[in-house]
Amino acid sequence: MNRTPSTTPETGSNRSTLWGKIRNLIGHTTIAVSALLNSANLIAEEKPVKGNKEKHVMTLVEAEITTKTRVIQKKLRDVLEKEGLQCGDGRNEKGVTAFGGELMGIAYPVLKQIEEAEGRELKEDEIAEFFKDYPGMLIMHTDEHGLIHLVEEIQKHPTLKRFFTDKDYKEIVEKGLLTDRVQELLKGEHSEEITEGLTELGAHLQCQGCGHVKTVLGEEDKPDPPDRHPDHLSDKIVKYHAGEYLKGSKHHQIVRYRGEHEENGVIVLQTKDVLDDEGDLVPTLTEKGDRGSFFIHPQVTDFQLRKITDYAIRKFPQMAFTKDADGFKKRAIVRQKEQMEITAHRLAQGFPVFTSTLDEKGNITVESSGTIK
Repeated sequence: MNRTPSTTPETGSNRSTLWGKIRNLIGHTTIAVSALLNSANLIAEEKPVKGNKEKHVMTLVEAEITTKTRVIQKKLRDVLEKEGLQCGDGRNEKGVTAFGGELMGIAYPVLKQIEEAEGRELKEDEIAEFFKDYPGMLIMHTDEHGLIHLVEEIQKHPTLKRFFTDKDYKEIVEKGLLTDRVQELLKGEHSEEITEGLTELGAHLQCQGCGHVKTVLGEEDKPDPPDRHPDHLSDKIVKYHAGEYLKGSKHHQIVRYRGEHEENGVIVLQTKDVLDDEGDLVPTLTEKGDRGSFFIHPQVTDFQLRKITDYAIRKFPQMAFTKDADGFKKRAIVRQKEQMEITAHRLAQGFPVFTSTLDEKGNITVESSGTIK
């Protein structure tokens, strides 16, 4: 696939290991969280975001207000069934979160770990089989910028440009890809070529509205020659997802987030107890409050990764990765953590981190937990 080379910074030893620390905090109290972060010398004074000395960063008081106005407790099962695992993008309005949502934050690292264990690339039919009975809603998101780039690509496409007017382009940018006009075209005689064209363009790096999806696509492109980007696993996943979405699948969703990025901090949401059952209560986002923070749910992310690795083992019992199930699970979790670190470094460098802990009664404690390096 030809596309703009990634601008993702290289990962280096100077990148904060905060995200790796957070992943290991499952079941700890906020007191233990602060102690662990302090021991790693990650507690830092509030300072401007790198590259923008005038940009305001979130304060502890603002983090407390944001948490108490945006967050309520629900059973994890109910959240996943009705709202799914959304992206940690601050523009998200609901649900529990992981960078990249369920599709690229959970399913991708599991599939990538399967590829590594098998020593080969997964085929399209294997990816389709993996998603066939996937236990959950598969979500990724876009935004105005990603849709503007998509429209620009459609306007240059030799086939697709014949089917759209300026009015259609405006509607795509405003509402997302699956407009009434697109749905009408997908029912017509040219549906196959339109689906193929839109699916191909929808996987382009510059057409993405999610920073974590850009991270994954860009990282897989790095070893490629500058003039050639063959389809990697991330391309195949995004294409398959877009194709299913265009077919009207309720299981595959591409959500259009509104507005510009306003984040000036990162809030880690957790419970005081270990999360080991879908009936457990978890902090979840509501539509109330401002959009001034990225959100992550490390307990939920680990829970989902364990669930999906178990699902993968049942789905492909004859594959080599199933022979070391525990190792496979651990490596998938490490892979997800490493990818999240890259995205955090790209999008939130210099941002303060706050840990918001809810007890079983919904009481909230918010503590400063360091700075993204």
